[in-house]
Amino acid sequence: MKNLIIYAHPSEKSFNSAILKTVIEALNSKNEDYKLIDSYKENFKPTLDISDFSKMAEKTYSDDVKRYQQMIKESERLIFIYPTWWWSYPAILKGFIDRVFSYGFAYRYNNGKIEGLLNQKALIFTTTGGTKEVYDGYKINEIITRQIKEGVLGFCGIKEITMKIFYAVPTVDNSTREKYLKEVKEIINQN
Repeated sequence: MKNLIIYAHPSEKSFNSAILKTVIEALNSKNEDYKLIDSYKENFKPTLDISDFSKMAEKTYSDDVKRYQQMIKESERLIFIYPTWWWSYPAILKGFIDRVFSYGFAYRYNNGKIEGLLNQKALIFTTTGGTKEVYDGYKINEIITRQIKEGVLGFCGIKEITMKIFYAVPTVDNSTREKYLKEVKEIINQN
């Protein structure tokens, strides 16, 4: 399987970085191909500015957007790794979605109906600062899940989506973090 990892965390010391390393190790152990988009290391420009907007209207794209779109086209599975901040994904990932998952590439309108143009599988790993109980109590889980699964990926035609949320990462003990990383390996091996 050809995997495209879309990674959005600025710190190499983060638990998200540990998830990324675990995903890569698991893919290597299965001899699966992968490419990595590390949005912070690549200094991805997250703002959809007037130049991008004008190009989209003309159905053309910036060189960086074309490169990322080609990487998506060539993949069979998209693997997203990011923290949940303010009930959503980081701004850099929002900018990636705004610029790369654009009209004519990821979706279009066909006879007045939305038509998703992507058919990859998707796997999402996200971390939170709060506990599952807090996220359930405030219905944050519903919001963060629906945004990415329905509002972006499902809208763009992706139907097979697996999402795993790792809770309270800053405050759990090391054995819990190790358990989380074991789950990452299991999910990669099962999908």
